[in-house]
Amino acid sequence: MGAKWRHFSKLARFLHEMKIALSIASLSLLIVLTGPNRAEEQGKTSVVITASGVGPLNAGTPFKISAIAKLFPGLKVAAGVDMTEGMEFPTIEVIDSRGVLLEIVPVPNQSVIYSVMTKRKEVLHRGRGQIGSSYPEIFGAKLSKACSPGSEEMSDKLICQAPESDSIHLVFGGLDSTSPSPAELKNMRIMEIYWTPK
Repeated sequence: MGAKWRHFSKLARFLHEMKIALSIASLSLLIVLTGPNRAEEQGKTSVVITASGVGPLNAGTPFKISAIAKLFPGLKVAAGVDMTEGMEFPTIEVIDSRGVLLEIVPVPNQSVIYSVMTKRKEVLHRGRGQIGSSYPEIFGAKLSKACSPGSEEMSDKLICQAPESDSIHLVFGGLDSTSPSPAELKNMRIMEIYWTPK
């Protein structure tokens, strides 16, 4: 009876150790397959604005949904509408799981891109200034000659040419006057970045 009990005791201990080992192995495999930030990384979209374009989009890209969709596989590309001075105009939107990533505006009545705009932090600028950056981080304490107040629906914005390229403009929000003071400039942050082909 004692020998038989010792046999079952060893067997139970062996099975318990095997169960622990399998649990550790399963957890390790799960970490390898998914990674601690894999789901978070998949939810992010990496697009970079440079002097030559926005991600794979450049001056040679036509204003056509089919052409733009090929450049952004995995993202939704759809027709949109925007408005300026009370008049609507067509746009093309590049959309990820969180909303509109890029808004593409055409030259009127042409299949040519006029500008590409973003308000999203996920879209990076290869230069000084990102969405959310403060005015002093890029231009210092005084109003730069590269900046001018917006008009119409952009009248509360300060529009500045990026230091690295005249194809890129940084749009700061919170403008209260046409000649903002250093104190006002200090609190202004980039709300939009847009690129225009040259």
